[in-house]
Amino acid sequence: MTTSIAYSAIVGGNFFNGNATQIFAASQSALSFQRRYYDATTNFIFPYLTIIVDVVDGVVRGIAWDDACVFCEKKQCLPNTYNFDGTEATSEQASQPTNGCYLTKAICEGFQATGSDACDLKLYVVWTGTDVNGNVLKSSDSRFSAFPPNRIQEQVVGSYDSMMSEVQNFGQDVKDKLNSVGNFFKGE
Repeated sequence: MTTSIAYSAIVGGNFFNGNATQIFAASQSALSFQRRYYDATTNFIFPYLTIIVDVVDGVVRGIAWDDACVFCEKKQCLPNTYNFDGTEATSEQASQPTNGCYLTKAICEGFQATGSDACDLKLYVVWTGTDVNGNVLKSSDSRFSAFPPNRIQEQVVGSYDSMMSEVQNFGQDVKDKLNSVGNFFKGE
């Protein structure tokens, strides 16, 4: 299951009027730690978030965040898991991966200008364990961290390269149109 929420509403419009937009998941009596999507103080966006819901015989036993560092190189992977009091959660405290890949607001503005949804908040939900009938829940086998990181990073880099190409083409189109307007007024 995937949910996507528009970057322009949350970041561009500062929909929540705060310094940060954080996400958490809850089901039955289980509650996740928080993950940041947008940090207005650093202008970092963490668009790739995956929740793993652990179920035993239909009862949710836990909710954890998946490793979000598969989308980038280590240097772009920062701590991104928080307690509900706003303090940063450590991996020892959380017993789960706590870091995530970020994109800068400037890069996201470039994606936005080309019509790309690359910076929209994407919350992926996968399930592990068994349902009330004892059937094995298998979607956790398809989470991003289950695949080689280089394949996922290639997709992210491909999106960035495509955006840069579109921005350059857009810039050339604007330049050509301005030149034609200038030529018109010069009588050329």
